[in-house]
Amino acid sequence: MLDAHTLLPADWYYGNGDLWILGPQIVALPFVAAWGVTPFALACSNALGLALISVCAFVLARAAGARWPVATIAASVTIALYSHFQREFVVEQLSYGWMSAKLMLLVAAAIVWFRGTERHRLGAIAMFYVVLLCLWTAENPVRPLLYFALPFGAVLMLHRTRAARTLLAFAATTVVALGAGWLLRQVLLARVEMVPGLESFHLVAPGEWLRHLGILVTGLRLLYGGDALGIPGAPLLDSALALLRALTLVAIAFVLLRKASPTPDRRPLETGALDLVLVALVLILGSTLTDSLSVRYLIPAWHLALVGFVVASQSLAERRWIIALLVVAFPLGGLLNAGNIARAHSSTDATGFPHPPPLDGLIEALRGSGLKRGFASHKFANAATVRSEGDLTLCDVQFDPAPHPMRWLNEHACTLPERYDDGFFVVLGPGESNAARDAAMRATVGAPATVIEADSYAIWIYPKDAGRRDWLSR
Repeated sequence: MLDAHTLLPADWYYGNGDLWILGPQIVALPFVAAWGVTPFALACSNALGLALISVCAFVLARAAGARWPVATIAASVTIALYSHFQREFVVEQLSYGWMSAKLMLLVAAAIVWFRGTERHRLGAIAMFYVVLLCLWTAENPVRPLLYFALPFGAVLMLHRTRAARTLLAFAATTVVALGAGWLLRQVLLARVEMVPGLESFHLVAPGEWLRHLGILVTGLRLLYGGDALGIPGAPLLDSALALLRALTLVAIAFVLLRKASPTPDRRPLETGALDLVLVALVLILGSTLTDSLSVRYLIPAWHLALVGFVVASQSLAERRWIIALLVVAFPLGGLLNAGNIARAHSSTDATGFPHPPPLDGLIEALRGSGLKRGFASHKFANAATVRSEGDLTLCDVQFDPAPHPMRWLNEHACTLPERYDDGFFVVLGPGESNAARDAAMRATVGAPATVIEADSYAIWIYPKDAGRRDWLSR
């Protein structure tokens, strides 16, 4: 966006089914514009993104009638570091937390609409609601329908206390916003070529269904935070906090079932609960029959339900000890986990997979080669580009076994042969080099002028006028 000075790509776009309009890239723009693609700029982007997610939760809690201390706790719960999925899909990358923010803002706007006490601002609220729902639908029509429209519509039908005219106006506005978003998506897709980054759904044999259900159960544990965050030395603490979170939520649910207090607004909790059930049913069916769905899609529904739990706890006579449990189990527990992660220097990432080897030796060797541009597989290319603070540009390739450019998550310039007139390099990461791949590399790109070994990485060097580049157009 910064290089091309345009909001839309000129020809093709990686989206995996999504057009990122109101995406995490928005919060990254000012920092990348100021400092380039550097670790500091991306850290600032994440910090701002997390702040915005918590603000959205705060706004929802206040709209539902929570006092500001309770709303503050609700805001902190959405970004607390208490589980694998919170670490990977909310804190380290903003993607699913960003979806949670959109969902929470839509529910907040809908609650204010139905409350009807702010008629002087109803037009502005309705406009905000329409624009947000329209843009989210343009990004991916399924998500606002599944996360918001269906469960919130069911909640409204369960509590038909508002005038039919209000319900009809809201329903009509929702349908118009969804339709406008779908039309906008068609206009955008007519301008760009959607290049999926993942393979299509694959049906699996019935013999694999139980194994896939086991993976789904494991994902639920990673969502909730039922075990340590891939860090040594803290399993006892994490287990205690996981038990405390369970006791807190069970206590709130038990007390709520005993009492029918109408305030604060329970629609966030009810919508979140229905959302969890609806998305879980889709995941159970999809994850059993196919190999492409993940429990991380529960994160927006989970966040909405958590905020609803916190808000609902305000109406309870036992709220002081329940709110204290919430603070200890979620925000405080998240801070303790963050401290453990910082001290532990874990050998695994948030999902338990090994971290890639250090990049310092690779970056030093690439700088010493005199070449600025080259290729590597995705997990090495992006990390090395950022860590080099703009000195190097590594574009994504996939080895199958010959290299071919990965259009997804790449800029268009990566596939322009003239970009490499001064030479280029190809990095083979640890475990990526073998006889078949080396032979395919030589047949596709040509023999390298030299191969540099650095920290278990193999760097194939192609100086100026060396190496073929016709494979970039495949």
